[in-house]
Amino acid sequence: MTRRGTPKTAPALALLLAAATIPMAAGAQDLVEAYRADLALLDRDGKAVSRPAANTPLRLRLTLADGATGAAPRGLHLAAFLRPAAAGKADCAETARIYRATRRTARGDVDLNGLLIASLGRDGRIALADPRLDLATSNLTRIVSFPEAPAAIAAEPATMAMLASLPAAGEVVRILLPSGERQVLTSGLGRPGALAVARDGSIVVHEEARQRLAVLAPSGEPRTHIALDGPARLEVATDGHILALGESGAALVLDSDDARETGRATLPAGPKAFSPLAHALLTAAPDRAALTRIFLDAPEQPAEIAIAAPAASLHASAGGRFIFALGEGGRALSIVDMQSEMLVQAAGFDEPVIAIAFAGEAAFLQFAGRSAVGVVTIDSIRAGKGLAVRRVDLGRAPEGVVQSEDALIASLAPIPGVLAAGPDPRGLYLIFAEAGHANAPQTALRLRSDVPRRVAALDRSFRETAPGRYETAALLPHGGAWMLVVNAGAGSFTRCFAFEAEGPAPAGAQAEPPRLVLDRERSRIRARTPSELVFRLAGSEAPPRRLIAASLTSHWRGTGTVRQREDGLFAAELSFPAPGQYPVILDGGSGAEPMIVEVSE
Repeated sequence: MTRRGTPKTAPALALLLAAATIPMAAGAQDLVEAYRADLALLDRDGKAVSRPAANTPLRLRLTLADGATGAAPRGLHLAAFLRPAAAGKADCAETARIYRATRRTARGDVDLNGLLIASLGRDGRIALADPRLDLATSNLTRIVSFPEAPAAIAAEPATMAMLASLPAAGEVVRILLPSGERQVLTSGLGRPGALAVARDGSIVVHEEARQRLAVLAPSGEPRTHIALDGPARLEVATDGHILALGESGAALVLDSDDARETGRATLPAGPKAFSPLAHALLTAAPDRAALTRIFLDAPEQPAEIAIAAPAASLHASAGGRFIFALGEGGRALSIVDMQSEMLVQAAGFDEPVIAIAFAGEAAFLQFAGRSAVGVVTIDSIRAGKGLAVRRVDLGRAPEGVVQSEDALIASLAPIPGVLAAGPDPRGLYLIFAEAGHANAPQTALRLRSDVPRRVAALDRSFRETAPGRYETAALLPHGGAWMLVVNAGAGSFTRCFAFEAEGPAPAGAQAEPPRLVLDRERSRIRARTPSELVFRLAGSEAPPRRLIAASLTSHWRGTGTVRQREDGLFAAELSFPAPGQYPVILDGGSGAEPMIVEVSE
């Protein structure tokens, strides 16, 4: 079902493009609409639904067009969340303004921003973590157990879920996020192992007992089977192509969009390193300083490219433009430009590189001991120029903890960053290419679960899938009235959409989220001078620790430590930079509704 947002009132600074809210929003006035926006609600298989079911994957497709020309906007970064619609809550415009300033959602909301992390531990359980949670002890949200240790896990963005293969049970199961609910996707497989997911949601799994690949529809129904001996390897290239390698040297390349077979070859004996390209395979043998390019339409006519040293592993950048050939021991690196089919750079490292991942326009090199990650931007690669590596230090393992030597790094593509394990066996780090010259990770997670042996990440945000089209997926925890709130930029674009979901309401009376209630008579609030905010916290017995205030018109943020007064109320001191309205929230991930503070001269 498609729904269209209609234009409404917005703050003056938000009029750069337009602002709009759901129909029936209070105090609305029509504005010239810069963007037309339509929301389609889809089921897991892409079929339109009028009333989506709760606790079932829901796909959200937002289509935008310029109001005057009809052109599709490109490159928008949309921030969004789903909120249960209820009397007494802030209207859409106010809700959107508060979120833009604070980047916080209230309890009961479904956040559609940032990453969810899945870690398969050595104990066979999957731990789910949310880096956006501001918790003092852990970002852990769920631990999912299985009757046996999964052989593999894979992210399934179209349903906002993780997949896991269970060999003895003969099953592939879907783990819905963020609830952690397990659903059997398909059963009766012959010892399923390696997993991969194509862009259209097709699932590729290797059945070791039947020596074949099974290609499944997103519903779990089989589409086709392809003979392949095993145990097999499935590798997803940066451009999405899936490489399937059999034990005897058979190699298949599956299309990135729908997992159709696009070519096959029998690899010569000896190569230990492989990389798929759109129409070819690259291989490298451990005893020769050369890459061999095998064309899938003419495998009998391979071509060779000289490199600086024999390669033990090959890694292709997005689109296959550059190949990073890493030598045995990880100390020698050759970089080949596939456009010119020439070696353009050769580098040596004092500290061995144990893994390489690509995301966006950058390569990420994990060093031995997982003590650091090196970032190489693709546009810095020039023939005759030294390799520029920005080193991001990840610290040392805690005293008494055995430092792992295993490589553990996962690309976040299309986000230009990686998820990498550090020297602390339970430490994970988010590292982004756009961090300038920063030599520290942008986010650190401490897992309160077993030591990870596989990691994967899912981006909850709206992703651009075509010009003017943005998609994500979500899980509604209950039925009833819901509202999707979407923002872009610094308030330059806002839309809200209302819809109904099938399913039971929350059990019992739905608890209202905690609320900050300002005591205006006891508060002393002025701009450019220390102000005392006196307030109570309704709906929660947990004592607040700190307040965070944010500006609606600038990047200013301020914090104040909370103390309890003799009369039982709470107070905190903040210094506001100018007159105006400021959303004030509780620090610590309580999900409390914010309060709006009016600041005068």
